[in-house]
Amino acid sequence: MTDHPVARLSQLIETIDKPVLCIIGVGLIGGFISSFIGCSDLVDLHLIGRQNLRNRLERYECLKAENIDGTTRSLKNSDFTLHSSLTEMIQIKRIKPQFIIMCLKRTAADEIYQEIKKLELKSCTIVLMMNGIFTVPEAKKILTKHKILAAMCPFNVIDDQATGVYKQSSKGNIIIEQDEQSEILSNIMNNSGVPTLLSTQIEKVQNGKMLFNLNNAICALSGVPLSKELSQYGYRRLLSHCMSETLSVYYARGMEAAPVFKLPNHLVPWALCAPDWIFSYIAAGMAGPTEKATSSMYEDVSNNRLTEIEYLQGAVLKLANGLDPKIDTPVIQAVYDKIKQVESNKCGIVKHTPEMIYQFK
Repeated sequence: MTDHPVARLSQLIETIDKPVLCIIGVGLIGGFISSFIGCSDLVDLHLIGRQNLRNRLERYECLKAENIDGTTRSLKNSDFTLHSSLTEMIQIKRIKPQFIIMCLKRTAADEIYQEIKKLELKSCTIVLMMNGIFTVPEAKKILTKHKILAAMCPFNVIDDQATGVYKQSSKGNIIIEQDEQSEILSNIMNNSGVPTLLSTQIEKVQNGKMLFNLNNAICALSGVPLSKELSQYGYRRLLSHCMSETLSVYYARGMEAAPVFKLPNHLVPWALCAPDWIFSYIAAGMAGPTEKATSSMYEDVSNNRLTEIEYLQGAVLKLANGLDPKIDTPVIQAVYDKIKQVESNKCGIVKHTPEMIYQFK
């Protein structure tokens, strides 16, 4: 008998019904997580996907993923069940999930919330792995009788379309809000090869992640991958000021932010403004992106999709509104305005120099 932890957990789960896990939003993060969890055989995996996912499965005949260490997984089509909607899964197929992980863009979440509400999935744990600091409160306004837990994914995933592999392009552990059900889910994820931690201070974690998500828009406006963008002082200066303005708003609102990486949050703006050669030394000790990694907003802009700017820079502007004394957020506002302009024009990626985004006096 093997002593491998996955094998031991598989043997334990075989004695009972496997948890039914549904993942909604099988894009970069959702596809990566699905590949690893599905290959572990620890859950009865169900995916909610539309035509893009079906086209991918027809082309590659599986879901493939590779983590930052080079470990690969290939999830065969026979190892999961694909549905076009939750309604199809629950009302037609009569399958009720124990867990739902939502890896959607925040812009698509409200439609799913309404669907969940109609289906009355009150015994299901819903894990929201989406950008934004108001995600859970907004969901609870609609899903008033459901268990909703927040989660944060700190790493990037790129889609290598030549090979059909979702490749993890930066380091980090997924963090889920501490709960009895999340303990079960985190055990499954850890034993599937997706490093996962639990936190009793998930709001602080989300506030910290928000600081780094502010770069999503700057990367999209720069028109270059993250590593190239962050290697240039001008773009880092923009991000530094976005972070500083957000930290000032947090402080005024009494909000705390957990550090996402080893460097304390209040030192990150300072580090970003260091000369290129000093920053490269500092960044070497952080979980930096690979050469090809971009931001999710970069991908949205390149495909002329609605971005999440309202839930990132837009959320900071909402927090700053009405503060007395007033806190100025000029760089946050400038980045927000530029993205809204790009969204409206629908011209895909248009490279902006730092000076085109905001001119410092």
